[in-house]
Amino acid sequence: MYSCKHFTITAIVLIAIVLSGCVVHSNNFEFPTCEGQSCGITAIKKILPPHSEDGQYTIDLDQFSFILPSPPLRIYRLLGGDIYVYFEKGSSLSFSLETQKSLSEDTPWPSISNYSVADSAEFIFTKTGNDLAAIMDKNDLWIMRRALFLKGELFPAHSEISYSNKSDFSLYYWNDTSMTNVCFAYIFSKRIRDKYVRISSNNMPYAAFQSIVASIKTTDHFRIRRGDK
Repeated sequence: MYSCKHFTITAIVLIAIVLSGCVVHSNNFEFPTCEGQSCGITAIKKILPPHSEDGQYTIDLDQFSFILPSPPLRIYRLLGGDIYVYFEKGSSLSFSLETQKSLSEDTPWPSISNYSVADSAEFIFTKTGNDLAAIMDKNDLWIMRRALFLKGELFPAHSEISYSNKSDFSLYYWNDTSMTNVCFAYIFSKRIRDKYVRISSNNMPYAAFQSIVASIKTTDHFRIRRGDK
């Protein structure tokens, strides 16, 4: 059995710092211009990775559900709702649900905007600085600048971000080339635009991580469950 001291995950630390806000300012703050090779990166469409439709262990996070390929050693749910999963061979996963409330904890969110919470994160993978000129609304511009700033923080140069569709879900996933055996994913639903899911893994093969990401389904539950019960 593993003690808690063995469960430190580099990926989780990075996500907590970068993806949940990372800049403590009012929304009048103008995010720095994204600079570097990663700022021009957009996701590349890929065939949906192989994945299981049935599994012994399922993670339900609000309206999002994922299938685990093997029984976990331990599962923790934090007070904020994040879920951490640890396996026998030392690999681990974290699942986080992002909403306007969670994003506003560090950075006050615009009260009015034409963009949803899901839009604000999906822009990281679909937009570049060339898209700024067409935005006239100041709140919309703030959200787009934030997305581009995070793009520069998230992706090392020469990163390849993959994009796949599954029913009404959009999946963005990548293997972080600046760290060893660390993978990330963002998952959005066309029907659920007020929230999205972030996933990270540590010491897990990229193919196994992709399989879990691609197992996404919609659920009405908010719990961790075993099997189909």
